[in-house]
Amino acid sequence: MKYLPQSLIVAAERGQDLAEIGRSFATEKNDHVIELLEHKKENGTTVGIFVDDIRMLRELVRTAKKGTRTLVIIADAAKMQIGAQNALLKLLEEPRENLHLLLVTPAPEQLSVTILSRCQRINANSANAIEIPAEKRAKIAFMAGDNQAEMNKLATDEKYFAAQSELFEQAKIFFGAKKYQRLTVISGVKDSRDKALELLRASLAFGNFMLRSNHSPNLQQQVKRLLEADDAIRKNGNVRLWLLKTVV
Repeated sequence: MKYLPQSLIVAAERGQDLAEIGRSFATEKNDHVIELLEHKKENGTTVGIFVDDIRMLRELVRTAKKGTRTLVIIADAAKMQIGAQNALLKLLEEPRENLHLLLVTPAPEQLSVTILSRCQRINANSANAIEIPAEKRAKIAFMAGDNQAEMNKLATDEKYFAAQSELFEQAKIFFGAKKYQRLTVISGVKDSRDKALELLRASLAFGNFMLRSNHSPNLQQQVKRLLEADDAIRKNGNVRLWLLKTVV
């Protein structure tokens, strides 16, 4: 039996199938796999992994068949709400025989320091390159940066490609349009941390692209404000306030 740590963070690339990466660790015939995936909160619009999910997980683990290796796959682990991360600590701090927790995410830095300190960490295998249609190649390369997994997903998933194209159109406005237009963009994402971070990611792509050809102090300052907002929002800062700071 291949050694598997009790608690493991698997750092994936954006665009990779996180659950599939987790399943690849189920190498034994009788492995019992429990998957905990991000989802929309019941009677709400928030997407994530919630404290009730972890409470349910703890019950499932408690009643798992003894003598059987149980693998818990949490994907995307960074989508755990603060309460969920705190609830998970009980499982991390009290190791059980034949129980393995796999936290798969492209954003391990968004996990709490306490969780990070209690898990080993590895990087998932990088995605292989695929053929990308010539008419989309330049746009996909810009949106994905150097991320091969993201390029593959953009090239093969039309719905995802359309959603990202719309995101980058909004980011173009947010980065370079007039103040009132930028405030309109903020109004559409201010209630969602994930949407705000996506907007900042796409806006930074425009900023870094422009910096390569025009290293002006104003442009540098604008990119700096975006980076500060991104860092603060990832650390649970007020979404609306930090987005406004990039404009005002």
